[in-house]
Amino acid sequence: MDGLDKLVDDVLIQVLQTLPVHAVLSLRKTSRRYYILSKLRCVWYTKFCTEVLACNLPPPGPPCPVSLLSSTDLESRTLRALYLENRWPRLSANTIVYKQRDERVDQVVFMPGGAEFLTVQNNKLVYWYIVSRPGLTQGLKKVAEWVAPEAVSCKVVKDCENPGVIAVGPREQSNGFAKVLTLSLKSPFATLCEYSLVPGVIAGISHHLLLLDTTGEPDGGGLELLDWHAQTTGTALLPCIPDLFGGFVDFVLFSDHILVVWEYCMSVFPVPEVPAQGQAIIEHNRVFIFHEPISRPVAFTTCATRGSPDPYTKRPRSSPIVPHSLTIAARAKSKASRVLLFVLVRLTDGDVGESMAFPYRLTWLATDVHGTLGESTAARISQTCTSLCLGSSGRGIYVVGRELRLCGLGLLFLPPYEMQLGPVFETGKATYLMDELCGDSGANGDKVDFDEGMGRFVVAKRDGGFEVVQLI
Repeated sequence: MDGLDKLVDDVLIQVLQTLPVHAVLSLRKTSRRYYILSKLRCVWYTKFCTEVLACNLPPPGPPCPVSLLSSTDLESRTLRALYLENRWPRLSANTIVYKQRDERVDQVVFMPGGAEFLTVQNNKLVYWYIVSRPGLTQGLKKVAEWVAPEAVSCKVVKDCENPGVIAVGPREQSNGFAKVLTLSLKSPFATLCEYSLVPGVIAGISHHLLLLDTTGEPDGGGLELLDWHAQTTGTALLPCIPDLFGGFVDFVLFSDHILVVWEYCMSVFPVPEVPAQGQAIIEHNRVFIFHEPISRPVAFTTCATRGSPDPYTKRPRSSPIVPHSLTIAARAKSKASRVLLFVLVRLTDGDVGESMAFPYRLTWLATDVHGTLGESTAARISQTCTSLCLGSSGRGIYVVGRELRLCGLGLLFLPPYEMQLGPVFETGKATYLMDELCGDSGANGDKVDFDEGMGRFVVAKRDGGFEVVQLI
């Protein structure tokens, strides 16, 4: 220690930047000088970049350019990310905020960052903010409410690429309204785009595209796209062949393509130019047939985080990031207790033809996710998988019966001789018990949402109200 004391501050700062986080925290306790130096922003900027972003850990907290984060924020985000990484999945559930016996909650939606979320109560949206406080309990603030123009049960979809942008429309009623809203504490529920009548039912939103499920239309339909940025009425149709594809399940944007997941297969489409008027029918590039039919819930993960945006750091054009794989987890249609895994793996250069626009192959894996409640096991009751939430890092949660469990990142075997990172479903003691719901076996699907960066989930309660649960 005497040798370190003789060094000038600039050299000590460089030493702190190279030490692991636990060593920095230990050194901080030894003297006032080290305490002050260990609080400098340049130290925690380096720690955050090298031990969180460079290691592909999910960045905790609301999305913000790294260059704008304070020293305190960088330190707290770094410590939270490392804590979750070191303890996952050996974590327990701790309720940090709750609201009891309110109106029935049909859907809960976390905004990226885990500090803001929405509850959908019939045709009303309520915007909540979790106020940070010292200790394990947090405060809860109601920011605003929004009521739909029609007295119908609503559904919300969020744009994961553009934090704070959501779309809302009727949950089941086809040919209803659609609104694109932005969420912020200063201007909640500001309208970005509004349609009084759209075909089908809202399925998702991504960048400038509003995606609508029109498979319930008499002619079969498919997934129909509107350009809400341009606010035009023209659409691009990603068609469905009902007898071959089955019903619509979900979609994901991956490797500059739209992957539409149907019950029997997955069709791959280029991201289309949406016409200003009329309808353009888009031809698929490839179709992958599933080993067996799937149903909701479904989740996607690339097992690699997006990192934090920074306007001062630009990726070189000569070295674009090409996704290596995509894992699709979905409930089997024939047996609701089973979760199927499908992995899209990029082909090697030798296997890729010049005309192949989407150079990936689909490999099927299967895993059984059975509940372990004593009474269910004794009675040999097969429990239904009702919810799957996976983050981009591979972490997530899933619900089987009433039991909420964790998913972690692990190695999966791909026949005949490959290994691939993918989600591993934990089968030990349940982390949390959901309320028992009556009616639809998939009713829990919209009743829970997960934020991988903060390691917390929000759960709607059967008698009204909700809980926000932190993993500790």
